[in-house]
Amino acid sequence: MTNLRHRGMQLHGGEVSAKDVFIDKLTPSAPLTSNFLCTSRLPLSYIFLILLTLSDHVPSIASLSSLCLLCESPTSFEVEPRPHPLAPDMINSTVITELPPLPTYTLKPLPPLVHPIPDKYLSLVLPVVAYWVVSLIFHWIDVNDYFPQYRLHTPEEVLKRNHVSRWEVFRDVIVQQIIQTAFGAFLGVFDPDPEYGREDYDIAIWAQRTRVAQRLIPVLLSALGVDSRGLAQKLGSSSPMAAGALNGGEYPWLMQVISMDNTSRLAPAFAPWELMVARAFYWFIVPAFQFGFAILVVDTWQYFWHRAMHMNRWLYGAFNFLFF
Repeated sequence: MTNLRHRGMQLHGGEVSAKDVFIDKLTPSAPLTSNFLCTSRLPLSYIFLILLTLSDHVPSIASLSSLCLLCESPTSFEVEPRPHPLAPDMINSTVITELPPLPTYTLKPLPPLVHPIPDKYLSLVLPVVAYWVVSLIFHWIDVNDYFPQYRLHTPEEVLKRNHVSRWEVFRDVIVQQIIQTAFGAFLGVFDPDPEYGREDYDIAIWAQRTRVAQRLIPVLLSALGVDSRGLAQKLGSSSPMAAGALNGGEYPWLMQVISMDNTSRLAPAFAPWELMVARAFYWFIVPAFQFGFAILVVDTWQYFWHRAMHMNRWLYGAFNFLFF
């Protein structure tokens, strides 16, 4: 008779549970033994329920010989379970770990955004280009007297208070940009060459952190007087992922086959929602926090130094024309 396995794989203490049993043959009242699960008697209605549940992937299970075999004993049958095809060697060598393992990765050189300019030099050129493009736009608006209603100062007030020529402004800006670009190029010497290839590894790290953070859920709910274990049991059939989270990140049915030391092994796997949260942290939340923090530091630095320059005449005359 065709081998039949339930689709949900689950391990308990190194043994295959009832959900991972292979039905090798059905024999009426036969004394059968198994190394993984004791034999059990099932009513005929249960046998038909199992067959109807699993026959979508095993058409031959409803063959004539199977039906004749079922009719031989109208009361009960013995089920002889067999281990998973990769067992017992694989099950005996199951990875002993609570967290899903991290994937391997291979680093590769990151190709430049604009060939053949390396990214570290492109990052030095683009701010200068952006500065002059925006400045020329405002200069064009100024000399043509466009949008005069939005001016902060009238042309007469600008001519009266501004004693610096355009050439002096151009010269000072060029000096400032040369200093900044040279300093950036000096720092770029110590930067390693950009590489890629460990994105999935970093995402898996965030997924592990998400799994570990779920251990706090029962503790927090218990402090609020909520029985998370009991709630998880109620949600077990309808929302297994929610039940696993309420149990502190326990998903015993989520398993994967990995290769370690040239041996196939079973290891825990991540839930789909954990990987989704991990990708959100890696691609959006963390970069947004880093960008916001950088803006806060640069803007605070610029503000207080600029304020100090205008409050101290010596600083204003010596450095303000270079940096502000």
